[in-house]
Amino acid sequence: MFRNEKMVVPGGLHIALTIIVAVLSFAANNYSPAAGYVLGLVALVLIGSQFWFSFRIWPTYGHSANPCIFGLYWGLMSGLILPFIFSILINEGMQGIWDLLNG
Repeated sequence: MFRNEKMVVPGGLHIALTIIVAVLSFAANNYSPAAGYVLGLVALVLIGSQFWFSFRIWPTYGHSANPCIFGLYWGLMSGLILPFIFSILINEGMQGIWDLLNG
C-alpha cells in the first residue's frame, strides 16, 4: 500500500472529509442496519480494490492523495469497522476478537 515511500501528514481537507464520512457512516449504521450493510460492503470493496489498484489513500512526498478517496476510505474504516471491533472487545473481550478472526 505504501511501497516504502515517506508519508506526510494529511491536509485539513483530508481530515475534515474523514471526520464527516466517519460520523455519517456511524450514524447511518446505528439508524438503519441495511445502510450499515451497504456501507460495510463499500468498505470491503475499497479494501479489496486496494489490493489490485494503487489508490493514493495516504499522501507521500512523491504523490498527493485524493481528498475524496482518503476521506471515504479512512472515514469508513473509523466510522464502521473500528466501532464494530471495539464493541466486540468490550462485550466479549479478546475471546470475541479471536472468534471473529477464526470464523
